[in-house]
Amino acid sequence: MHSLKSLFVDAQNEKDKIIQELSLITPSPFRDLASPETQEKIHALTQQLERLKSTNAPIAFTAYDYVEQGKALYFEGRYEEAITTYDRAIQMQPNHAIAWFSRGVALAKLHQFEEAVQSYDQAIQTKPDFLEAWFSRGSVLARLQHLETAIESYEKVTQMKPDFYLAWFGIARCYALQNNLELALGNLEKAIELNADKCKDAAKTDSAFDSIRETDQFKHLIN
Repeated sequence: MHSLKSLFVDAQNEKDKIIQELSLITPSPFRDLASPETQEKIHALTQQLERLKSTNAPIAFTAYDYVEQGKALYFEGRYEEAITTYDRAIQMQPNHAIAWFSRGVALAKLHQFEEAVQSYDQAIQTKPDFLEAWFSRGSVLARLQHLETAIESYEKVTQMKPDFYLAWFGIARCYALQNNLELALGNLEKAIELNADKCKDAAKTDSAFDSIRETDQFKHLIN
C-alpha cells in the first residue's frame, strides 16, 4: 500500500513538473508561432508526458493540465489530439473559456470553420471581453464569407483595443470583398497608421483587395 501511494505521488509530481514547464514555454495558440528551440522543448516535454501516462501510474489531471497539454499538442501539429484533450478539460469545467478558444483554433486549422465559430462563441459567452476569441471568430467568419458578422466581431476587438491593427486590417478586407471602396480604404488607412510596414506588405498580396487594387486611392495608400 505504501509503495502504491509512493508511486502515485511520484507520478503526480512528475506530471505537475512537466505541465508547469509546458505552461512556461508554450505560446498561446492565438500566436500560432513557436521558435525552433521552443518547438524542440515542447516536443521533448510532450514525449515525457506520454511516456509517463503509458506507465499506467495513477495520475490525476485537472482541466488546466488538459489545456496545457492540448496547447503542446497543437504546436506539435496534432490538432485532432489537441481537440480531444480540450474536450476533456471542458468535460471537467464546461465554462473554461481558454479551452473553448483553443479548441476553436485547432478546429480552424482543420478547416472545420463552422465548428470553430461555435467554440469561439462558447468562449465569448463565458468571457465576453475575450479579445483573441472575438478576433479569431472574425477571421473564421470572413473565411466563410459571412462578412457582416465578421466585421461585427472585428469591431468588438477595435472597441476593446483600438490599436489592434490586425482587426482594422480584417475589417478593411471584408469591405473590399463587398466592393465597398470607401470603407475598405478608411479601415485600411487606420491599420496602416498603426503598423505601416506589415499592413502595406500584406495588402499588396492579399487577394481580398483585388476588387479595389487598381484604384488610384488604393495604390496611393499602399505605396
